[in-house]
Amino acid sequence: MSMVARALATGAGLLISATTVSFVPSNEWWIRVLDFPRLQIAVALAVVLAASLVLVNRGRWRTMLVAGLAFALVAQLARIVPYTGLVGPEVASADSCGEGTRIRLFIANVEYANRDSRDLLAMVAAIDPDVVLLTEPGAWWRAQLAPLARERPYTVLQPQEDTWGMLLYSRFPLVQPQVRFLVEEDIPSITARIRLPSGAHVQFYGVHPRPPRPGDDTGDRDTELTLIAREIRGQRRPVILAGDLNDVAWSRTSRRLQQTAALRDPRVGRGLFATFNANLPAGFRWPLDHVFVSDDFALCELERPGDIGSDHFPLLVDVLLQREGSHP
Repeated sequence: MSMVARALATGAGLLISATTVSFVPSNEWWIRVLDFPRLQIAVALAVVLAASLVLVNRGRWRTMLVAGLAFALVAQLARIVPYTGLVGPEVASADSCGEGTRIRLFIANVEYANRDSRDLLAMVAAIDPDVVLLTEPGAWWRAQLAPLARERPYTVLQPQEDTWGMLLYSRFPLVQPQVRFLVEEDIPSITARIRLPSGAHVQFYGVHPRPPRPGDDTGDRDTELTLIAREIRGQRRPVILAGDLNDVAWSRTSRRLQQTAALRDPRVGRGLFATFNANLPAGFRWPLDHVFVSDDFALCELERPGDIGSDHFPLLVDVLLQREGSHP
């Protein structure tokens, strides 16, 4: 076997192994983190597959190599393809977007250590969202972002000095707002009913569970999202769930969340809108910040606005409630 063939075989083995391990049903962090780079692994698989077809001599070995690479590539693409224009949208586009039942929601992970709030404040002023959800703020961020409350006086403010704080600002009244610690005593989530100008109520959930990393498996993250999904399943009103899930949309956990809660992803059929890591080139980013909605909504606008100095890009999701009477 030539050196080129050996190098390709080694690369193929690593990529096929990573793909295989990523589908193992486990909460171990080193397995679950392989959910994230599916696009990057798929690109690498395609490159090695093409090189193998060109550079490896025909024979049984090449057939096995190509078959393994092709199988792994298909497995990765099956998870990614919904976040391209190759499938139809999961949330339909609104025919028109009048006021009254429309919600412009802006979410962003501010990055706790970031000490420049000017870009964020300027962006919110330009976009003029109705609801703003921010993750990772401490007391410094709460003070800096006080101007947001001038036009959005209904707030839930939970700054924390451990990167798990959350701030919610709303132009519309919040009914029964709560900060809850469902699984871990230092990981908050927010719930409230948003009363729209039409009088309709939308149940809102803001979340920011821990990511998979050394020392943190995904059991607590998955448990928190499962509890919320089951709660949503019992709701009789429209629902929006938003936040930095520290998980990609195509993971087993996110898919189970959407299936259990009957929520839809505006990204499906429209693109990745990757929000992390803003400090890396475009091809190395993942969609970690999400907005999921019940099927009562149509989409007016989906945008990933520019840089705010954080390691996350913000996300703007503008939706129209179309079926006010479906959930009294």
